[in-house]
Amino acid sequence: MTTVQDFFDEKVRLPSPPAIALKILEAVREEENSFDDLARIVSTDPSLSVRILRVANSSLYGLNQPVDSLAQATGIIGTDALKNIALAFVIVQ
Repeated sequence: MTTVQDFFDEKVRLPSPPAIALKILEAVREEENSFDDLARIVSTDPSLSVRILRVANSSLYGLNQPVDSLAQATGIIGTDALKNIALAFVIVQ
């Protein structure tokens, strides 16, 4: 059985998150980044881009018009949701 001490002793190694997740996490932490900046980062991964657009267009947000740009989608879902979606997406992969 793995214990917390095993992690501290580096007996158990966790995989490094993919680069896209790290870039998103860094961008979200920096307050001067805009949603356009976040959209540029997300756009480097086409499958993640599709996932973000699907979430923004879901009934959860109840928008009258479809969201067709990543900058608009990131603004609608917000940084916390973007961070969570990106992390969940890369973990599933």
